[in-house]
Amino acid sequence: MEESKGPTDKAEAENGDPSGDANAKPIKKSKFASKTQSGDADDRDVLFKVGPLVYRLPGKQQKMTIGAVVLGLNALLVLAVILYFYNPGFHEFIYTVGRG
Repeated sequence: MEESKGPTDKAEAENGDPSGDANAKPIKKSKFASKTQSGDADDRDVLFKVGPLVYRLPGKQQKMTIGAVVLGLNALLVLAVILYFYNPGFHEFIYTVGRG
């Protein structure tokens, strides 16, 4: 008994499917498939490289931190605008600081 190392028929050679269905489409792996140890997973996370600078997609912790900072600054801006229009003392303070 000798094992065959290559595909046995034309359909299997084209599709990689041993069922023999020539009309079957080949199964494509998703580009978001689980990361392997081969190193090509690191290449997918890289957004751009310029010389020694390599920018990768941010991780979950970094996304949460940046999101919290952005939401906090937006809340501070809304509070400052409300104070500016409804508190005459704050309005006068901003006017004085802006004058120089």
